[in-house]
Amino acid sequence: MSTKKYPLLTPLLALLHDQRFVVALAAIIGYLVSGNVPALANQQATIAWLILVIAGMLIGGFTVDSAGAALKSQPATLKDAIREVLNELINEVLAARTSLPSDNPPKS
Repeated sequence: MSTKKYPLLTPLLALLHDQRFVVALAAIIGYLVSGNVPALANQQATIAWLILVIAGMLIGGFTVDSAGAALKSQPATLKDAIREVLNELINEVLAARTSLPSDNPPKS
């Protein structure tokens, strides 16, 4: 395969690398397969809820995990942002304090 980017194929292949998409796809396939097995017709609602709950838990776990990894990868950015906000706040307070009239007016 060449290094040329395919406008339709590249995003689809990127989706297959996402764990959440694979779990959702497996849940849909599992639901469709279980719906077409006559022996499971009596338990179709239970199986559907079971597939939904397991897939939801897995997708939620992957989401929390990826959010935690994203947070850990950028602590310096957050620290710099907090430092910048605090520096601006201190500068504004000091500027406001120096621009206030003094309590003791100058004597003439």
